[in-house]
Amino acid sequence: MHGGLISALVIAGPVYAQAPAPVAAPAAGIVSEMPLPGGIRAALAVLDDPGPPDRSQFLIEIIRRTYRSSVAGKDDPREAAVRPLLQSLASAAQSDTAGAPVDTVPLPLPAPIWIDAVFNGHATPATLAGAILGSRSASLLYCGLLWLDDDTRAWFAGKRHLVADLASKHAAGFLTAAPGLRITDGAVRVPGGKDAEPAWTALVGRNPAEPEAFVRALVSERDGLLAYFFASVSQLTPPQIRRILDLDASDSGRRVETARRMFSVYERLAPGWKLDERTFWRPSIEPALLVADLPVDGQNRPVIPGTRAFWASVFADPSARPRPARNENEETLSAGAPVDLAWLAEQVFDGDQAERRRRYEMVLFASRLLKTADGSAPRTDGGPQVADLSRQAVTAVHAAGAYPALIATLERAGLSDVSVYAKAADRASRLSSISDDGRAARALSQFQAALALAARAAFRGSISTDVLSNIVASLSSVETTDRGDYEGRLVRWIETDLLSHVPPASASTTPAADGAGDPQEPAAGPVERDMLRFVAGAEPKADAPTVEWEGTRYRFDMASAEGVRISRVIGEDPRPFLSSARTVAGMADAIAEAHVTRESLRRDAETLDQVAQAVAWDRCRDVTTELQRAARDGDVAAAARLVSPLRLLADDLLARGLKEFTYAMAMGQPDRAPISADAAATRHDFGLQVLGGHHSGPWRLPVPGGDPVRGWHVTGSLLGLDVRLSEFALVRLSTKPPKRRPSLNDEDRRAFIESVALVDPALLTDGHRDAIAAAIRGGRARLASLQTAHDAVAVADEIHLSPLRRTLLSWIVGHEPARVPAFFSPTELLWLGLQGAPIAQPLLAWGAPGEGRLGCLCLQLLDRRPFEPLAGRWGSGIFAGGFADLNLRLAELLAGMQMPGALLGPVLTSATLDFINSVNSRDEDDRRGLVEFVQSLGPEQLEQYLALLTTDGPLVPVSESTERPAHPGGAR
Repeated sequence: MHGGLISALVIAGPVYAQAPAPVAAPAAGIVSEMPLPGGIRAALAVLDDPGPPDRSQFLIEIIRRTYRSSVAGKDDPREAAVRPLLQSLASAAQSDTAGAPVDTVPLPLPAPIWIDAVFNGHATPATLAGAILGSRSASLLYCGLLWLDDDTRAWFAGKRHLVADLASKHAAGFLTAAPGLRITDGAVRVPGGKDAEPAWTALVGRNPAEPEAFVRALVSERDGLLAYFFASVSQLTPPQIRRILDLDASDSGRRVETARRMFSVYERLAPGWKLDERTFWRPSIEPALLVADLPVDGQNRPVIPGTRAFWASVFADPSARPRPARNENEETLSAGAPVDLAWLAEQVFDGDQAERRRRYEMVLFASRLLKTADGSAPRTDGGPQVADLSRQAVTAVHAAGAYPALIATLERAGLSDVSVYAKAADRASRLSSISDDGRAARALSQFQAALALAARAAFRGSISTDVLSNIVASLSSVETTDRGDYEGRLVRWIETDLLSHVPPASASTTPAADGAGDPQEPAAGPVERDMLRFVAGAEPKADAPTVEWEGTRYRFDMASAEGVRISRVIGEDPRPFLSSARTVAGMADAIAEAHVTRESLRRDAETLDQVAQAVAWDRCRDVTTELQRAARDGDVAAAARLVSPLRLLADDLLARGLKEFTYAMAMGQPDRAPISADAAATRHDFGLQVLGGHHSGPWRLPVPGGDPVRGWHVTGSLLGLDVRLSEFALVRLSTKPPKRRPSLNDEDRRAFIESVALVDPALLTDGHRDAIAAAIRGGRARLASLQTAHDAVAVADEIHLSPLRRTLLSWIVGHEPARVPAFFSPTELLWLGLQGAPIAQPLLAWGAPGEGRLGCLCLQLLDRRPFEPLAGRWGSGIFAGGFADLNLRLAELLAGMQMPGALLGPVLTSATLDFINSVNSRDEDDRRGLVEFVQSLGPEQLEQYLALLTTDGPLVPVSESTERPAHPGGAR
């Protein structure tokens, strides 16, 4: 029997009345319609759902959130949520509604099949919707049938006994397999076509030419995992399917063996997963998802750089790697055929979940870094790129797993030189080997914060990627002592290699220019002033265009706004840690070079005392006292013994100052930060005390948290701090609480918030803004001409809609044509408007957060790819990684108002908070709810977001230039 949520309610005889009129019999494979008693608006009211009605998706959405796992019983909140709806449907079905208009919803397969084969006559056309919704097995069967095409549904319509068996025994397996089930001319069209038939025959144990036997075995064997593997492979592109099943192999035996090996990987993805109980859940990562995210060559074939020897070396413990002569090393790594995907999947999906995720992200990182690391185009013959397979490449790719925050920061900054990655990874390894916790924390603070500041300068356009590459290489080359101390070396490096790239202050940063004031004015010292200018970003050109809005002319100045913000986060009484570090290091160098007299010692002692007072730091006290004693006694020898302590003091000052600057960059709006940047820097915990802490803790992406002893603090790396603390960058439109309780799940909420920090204003041009807007308009124009089911199929083919959305689109065109524009998201409109052209690389900067899906701190856009394979991976952030629609809609609105594209980031600080608090997310996979919010955005909302940017923000009113005070803390 099919399982029921509250079967007593929906099966009992008195509940159902005869329909006022019979439902016309459609063609067997066509999705027809069935009445929804009481209408959809009444049903939404019962569910307290404020969203716009969508008849095409109503039932499948209720089914998804109700039956995402087995209902536990009366106390299950889902039972309580859906019971009133079932009662309402039953009551409406019994009432006399003759002549009243009736809302309908999609019905795959003719109603008599449902009534007779599924419900054994215990339903009528009028009560069918309630009967389906009240039965878990019938609901799963309903969803599965919508995933099929017309020919396959027509075949099932002729197999009532099979439909009955599926409904009563294997509904979950059928729904799982349905995305890939296609039956034509009396045979199953398996993923991969004819070349793949021997493999699927071997796995399923039945020949695709015997479709009923094949389907029965597919949905029932291996606890549903075979159905899941079948469907996962089917949703790839043909070239991707050929790669995952090794269909280019001439030997059919090898193809069969590859399929067996790949399926064995799937069997260990989620031990204990019972598909019948968690039908809509999916593992967060799997081989098909990996293949789908690999770059492709000129023939759209997935590209994985490297050989088996290369990847064996990458995955090996570095201490266990052989170290032969260099030439032999390179030849060994490059020798052999391209890596076998089945073998690679076996290596990646081995070990615990954390290790699998680590290796998975290493493969994706390598595919991005090494495909063109030598500057040439990727090979199209599938062969390895020898220039990529160096020992440095092994080090770089391994580092993506060993030092994820480091590699994520370098990749985010746009670095592409494998040797620079390797140098940075080598330095990370050396710093991780420092045994003393205090020395390790001091060295890590200096290295990581210096790198974070340099990367920030690149994000903000102060330096080019090439300059950053040189900076990272030189920073990684600065040595520590055997004990792990920099002893002033990084202090000198800051001045010679980092701040040497700060351009002289232009006239535009002075109050005389337009009254905007100098955001560097409140800096604590000269080094702090240079550092602030360095990280705030490139200043606007003198002839930069202005924008007109609501009768006021504005100039666009991101650097000034950022400088003001950082200064405010640091506070009104900044301390000159960086300038003091330079002073103390210079003092130590002078003493070490024997340029010492009694008088110079006296001056040094006075200077050091002034430093101690300026920074108000106890660590200065002991060295200051000793230097004062040496000066008083004229003891040059004693002073010489203070060289090392002075240099260590300079290291301490530099570490403290750099950390404070890093936190000030990351902590967003001054009024949102939980504590000051100075306090946050003091409390930072590198995780040195956790298991394997010295080698892993300091290089994990930071995690904010708190405890009763230390209060709020961050654990992990200083790299990526701005991403993890991006919630503090959000700005409220109003102090009033949201009208409804926020419904977006925590992981996707975090992913959307962090995407705000990932927006790189240097990459957002007005030309790309206009290209996005034009494509979206073009997509809407295409939809305006969509009239028939044939038109719907053509659109679905063009943008590669999933089989489910193809079915629903055809139904909407025939039954609810006014809903067609709302059916498409901005992403799908963009695809449609591009008319087959690929998404240009620069447009990725307007995309969705990629960390959950790709492991990178980046923004990405899916290109004509179904969204459904990203669903079900709850708690991973992968679902958010496929949703770029908020950014794309804002791009369209910015274009409409002729506002700079680079304003996307500042606009998102308020738009994202509005989105995550207001969106009606009915469950973890409710993409429609997110799209509805985005579609509701108009110029009025954008104007509200922009208004927040005119007070110490990047929109500077030119007409009020003389009224703006020079001090960045003042209000206009």
